[in-house]
Amino acid sequence: MKVILNIDSLKPPITGIGNYTLHLSEALPSRAEVASLQFFSRMHSVPTRNRSAIRTLIPARVRHAVRRLPYAYEARDKLAEVVLRQSTAGQDFLYHEPNYIAVRFAGPSVVTVSDLSHLRYPHFHPRVNVKRLEKHLGRSVAEAAQVITHSEFIRQELVGMMGVPPERISIVSLGVSEEFRPRSEAELTPVLEPHGLAGVPYLLSVCTLEPRKNLSGLIQAFASLPKSVRRTHPLVLVGHKGWLTESIESRMRPLQDQGELLWLGYVPSATLPMLYAGAYGFTYPSFYEGFGLPPLEAMACGVPVLTSNVSAMPEVVGRAAAMIDPLDVDDIARGLQRLLYDHDFRQTAKQAGFELAREYTWKRCVDQTIAAYRAALSVAYGAESAVAQHPFA
Repeated sequence: MKVILNIDSLKPPITGIGNYTLHLSEALPSRAEVASLQFFSRMHSVPTRNRSAIRTLIPARVRHAVRRLPYAYEARDKLAEVVLRQSTAGQDFLYHEPNYIAVRFAGPSVVTVSDLSHLRYPHFHPRVNVKRLEKHLGRSVAEAAQVITHSEFIRQELVGMMGVPPERISIVSLGVSEEFRPRSEAELTPVLEPHGLAGVPYLLSVCTLEPRKNLSGLIQAFASLPKSVRRTHPLVLVGHKGWLTESIESRMRPLQDQGELLWLGYVPSATLPMLYAGAYGFTYPSFYEGFGLPPLEAMACGVPVLTSNVSAMPEVVGRAAAMIDPLDVDDIARGLQRLLYDHDFRQTAKQAGFELAREYTWKRCVDQTIAAYRAALSVAYGAESAVAQHPFA
């Protein structure tokens, strides 16, 4: 099969969808099933990768001009559609859009929909993003030969809320990189020491600062703990500033001023596994997740996890984590106490979490993605003709 992968999400800072796209872009070129892999980007430059051809991109002067137009998104998408059509004319490509809204494509397409939070919690997102998804996601999903999502929970939401036929949905689990593993003190100290965290039993949370992650609830619960606990076990937040953060930042400041909360912002990829491995506990009380990779990354590092009992979290990590109601600040506080002081839970969670995280590999993610590509080709061409036209399918 010949595949075009949209890599718009690789622009920094790389978060969930970008991380997923990055691993696909690195692994697909070496797979025998993929006879040709090409990268596509609508409006920004693309890094060249080994064994990969990069199609002609939209010139920078055109990109800058388009961004100034009143309907910049629409103009960008129309221009990208033309570029994609011209660069693939007469060739049997399958197009994969990892980030919801696909460029219109004449051949079969696969679209990844990570979650439907814009429908469940529109007030958690900038209005312009919600309007764009409301306008274009239905078309993108309807035109896709196959829709990828990352959990059974979101598969059911796609069926129930968007009417996607179940047979057109593939569940593709995300993976945990090998960099996330337990570390020795000698490995941790050089990374943690500049932040004043070497030897400190801190609590960690890793996510973009935005309302859906429920950092306001976490900070409220943490602030309700005794001051001696907050000083001994400071809360460390990692992640870049997203949107609608005023409430979060106002709750952070008093604890930051007292040295009980540390916000590191976005950290380099080499630093993040060390911050995980050095943590005493990991907390992730999100209101809604389509998968929830950070808890698994913490588990892979041998760190006990506290997370929410809603959306995809019970499906992905439930049997190995402490679960709380994200709407109940008191319940989050009780969960933090358990994470800190329940010795039996901590020991069980470390072992169970470590074993669970080993099941989630990027190889499995790529295997499942290729299976979704096969399903898309079967839908587009029929099972027999798909094999005939695409010998690597």
